[in-house]
Amino acid sequence: MFVAVAAAGMLASCSSDSLTAGPDPKIEPTQEERVPIEIGVASVQTKASTRGSGAVGDLVGDVNNVWKGQKINAFMFDKGKLTIPTDEEGDIYNNTELTTPTGVESGIAQQYLTPTTIKHKYYPQRGNFDFWGYYADDANAAAVLADPANAVDATNPIASVLNAGDEDVIVPFIINGTQDLMVAKAVPVGADATAIAGWDAANQDRYYSAFAARNKVQPELTFKHLLTLLKFKIKGGTPSSCGWSWNSTALTPTWEGPTVGEKFTGVFVKSIKIKSQSTGYIVAAYTRTDMSTDTRYQNATKLIKFDDTTTAPATEPDNYTDFELWNDTDGDGKLDALYNFDPAAGDLTVTAVADDHYDKLYKAKATPTTATTENTAWTYNEVPVGSGILAQTRDSYVMEIELGQYLLDVEDTSNPAASTYKIKSNIISDIPVVVDPADPSKKFEIGKAYTLTITVYGNEEIKIKTTLEGWIDGGNVPVSYD
Repeated sequence: MFVAVAAAGMLASCSSDSLTAGPDPKIEPTQEERVPIEIGVASVQTKASTRGSGAVGDLVGDVNNVWKGQKINAFMFDKGKLTIPTDEEGDIYNNTELTTPTGVESGIAQQYLTPTTIKHKYYPQRGNFDFWGYYADDANAAAVLADPANAVDATNPIASVLNAGDEDVIVPFIINGTQDLMVAKAVPVGADATAIAGWDAANQDRYYSAFAARNKVQPELTFKHLLTLLKFKIKGGTPSSCGWSWNSTALTPTWEGPTVGEKFTGVFVKSIKIKSQSTGYIVAAYTRTDMSTDTRYQNATKLIKFDDTTTAPATEPDNYTDFELWNDTDGDGKLDALYNFDPAAGDLTVTAVADDHYDKLYKAKATPTTATTENTAWTYNEVPVGSGILAQTRDSYVMEIELGQYLLDVEDTSNPAASTYKIKSNIISDIPVVVDPADPSKKFEIGKAYTLTITVYGNEEIKIKTTLEGWIDGGNVPVSYD
């Protein structure tokens, strides 16, 4: 698990001994004495519903493991409770939407009222508090659209079957493979934990509070992924699947495309689908006598629950559905279909040397190691496709892949340019996906990213060879009549 970096330092401080120990409750604190709340967000670990934004962050330690201004929701509770502290403006943080920073692993999340105005909030002068957060992209909005009762309401926590006897803030969701689900609770680590250890024993439980903020300790939410990220690569299984053919006359491979005005005859990927359950809820906050040793939080798998109302002898849940691989093909920041499979549009006809139609789909260009015979060994690139699928963590998955290929249909031997092509689609269903076929004990795990490398094969032309067998002489048969 990723270890969070130290929390960002606060800006305000105060040298008054009375404020450090807690103000006189009979004296109204001045605005200058109030301490701002700064909620830090730490680096993320590994990123009828609309399409979500895809996985947040990247692998631990990767330069791409950064926030990109995603919206997270935050709660501020009285310590050890699910009651929201208030000030003169009402609830301080109650399912409040905050915007994460951009381009960094850790930073301060802000509550924007407009694109240029930021709301600032301050600690009450008395009391200690807990901070919780969750990220659900548009998954909760989809659940609320399906049933308004799915709205998150921290003032009326839902009793959860996950934690009998406790109360929990539940966030229902409907996902389709493009939403990342994460939860977080602010727990002092690193420099913050060291600083707290140096406080007087009577103060060591005073995080998070005005006292802690004056001592430069602010809440930091380190988000944990609750799903499994599946990434995909494609590689060819035969030269023809990569757009090559063998020139038997010249004893050399021939690249069939792409060149201007020609079809790309290699295999391309229309879609990849993984089956997963789609509805359930995550636990955004919960109560317990000693929150610091709550083993349920340490095991993130217990903070997500998928619905399954199917009764035996059904073989799969009633919300077991296809999650399709999507990709941001046009660079607008939104996930689009991997490929619009429309042969009438001529999408695979190359119109310029720099044309990238086939690049967007599949360019596992095979390269022959030698050029002596058609059966010579070939090498194949592994080409990433799509933005990945965020799915329920399962022991194994069932995959479906749809492939397409332009094939010569009617050959005009007198005028090859007049030859016509057709597009053929192949759907291969019920493909088992396991971590290690040689070791069934290995299972997919929550919060981990796996790369699935799929080898694809082209359509093999039917060539009926006719061989004329000669007549065998059966001998001379004399025939006579009277």
